[in-house]
Amino acid sequence: MLVTLVPGAPPQAVSGRPLNHESVLIEWKPPPISQQNGNILGYKILYVDNEKEANNESDAKVMEVSKTEAVVRNLKIWTEYKFWVRAYTKDGDSPSSPPIFVKTQESGK
Repeated sequence: MLVTLVPGAPPQAVSGRPLNHESVLIEWKPPPISQQNGNILGYKILYVDNEKEANNESDAKVMEVSKTEAVVRNLKIWTEYKFWVRAYTKDGDSPSSPPIFVKTQESGK
């Protein structure tokens, strides 16, 4: 029997805040140690413009990082985005975190 060791829980305590009119800082904690099921190689931040009709994970852009924080850049001015985070091992991805919503700042503020 082949055992796949994907994380059994999503990253925890995901939060975000705008840095300026086109960048958002996303931070999180790793999945609980008991549910990591192997070495966490990195994280995937999935995000979509929440103001469009198609705003689910299948429409999301994906950014891969190795730390538990990332700056997502080149976003639209004064726009709300939906973000999810997943952890991954060599065998695959964890479930997605619950979504969070962050709005970029107005231009020049």
